[in-house]
Amino acid sequence: MNTFLKNRLLNMNHMMFIMKMQVRQKLFTVHRVIGKCNPENTPSSRLLERLLMIREGHFRKPAYFKKTIDGKAIWHDAYQYSILEEDWFNSTK
Repeated sequence: MNTFLKNRLLNMNHMMFIMKMQVRQKLFTVHRVIGKCNPENTPSSRLLERLLMIREGHFRKPAYFKKTIDGKAIWHDAYQYSILEEDWFNSTK
């Protein structure tokens, strides 16, 4: 397994572990967690789905991160994912 892929998997496992521990120990109360990514970024979409998040929608050009040379915004689409507190608890049983 290459180093890049190994680091991505470790980061995902680490994130899931932290989420589980914080919820179990009641360090904070969360009703809903959201995640957003560019639809062209398939690894990000897969990561959010592995974290048991559900895709809620495909938003058309809600944000831009770069501009053209003449200063015009380059708009990007976005997927929005979420997971509810009850979904998380039901999945960890």
